[in-house]
Amino acid sequence: MNSYIFTVEITNPISNVQVPIEMLNISKLKILQMRYYTGSTGGKYMLVQVKDFQDNKIFFNGSQYINYTASYLLSKDIDVPILFDNYNNQYDCVKKTAIPSLSKFDVIVYINGAIASDITTLNPLILTFQFE
Repeated sequence: MNSYIFTVEITNPISNVQVPIEMLNISKLKILQMRYYTGSTGGKYMLVQVKDFQDNKIFFNGSQYINYTASYLLSKDIDVPILFDNYNNQYDCVKKTAIPSLSKFDVIVYINGAIASDITTLNPLILTFQFE
């Protein structure tokens, strides 16, 4: 089984990511690392949604349902580093049917249930993905 690992700098909360190599027969996704500095006060949580990789994970905030791939707790203070690594054997998503070919995918990032306006070129979100 092939494993593809690459790091992406997300500067827009709605992003289309081009992968460096076409990935074949993908059925697992893990976000290995995440780095982010809180851009404003009052943050509670961050949801990262990778299109087609958010099976069976649903967040309900009292008024809306959001499908997500991974979630992270945030500090309520500004300019606090949020660092996360996931080197265990658990994947964020395991699909029953593999995707035959993947060369790009969409990422949407939410903070407190809204599109994350704090993610910009001056305050990017850094994600390291592992696809298998």
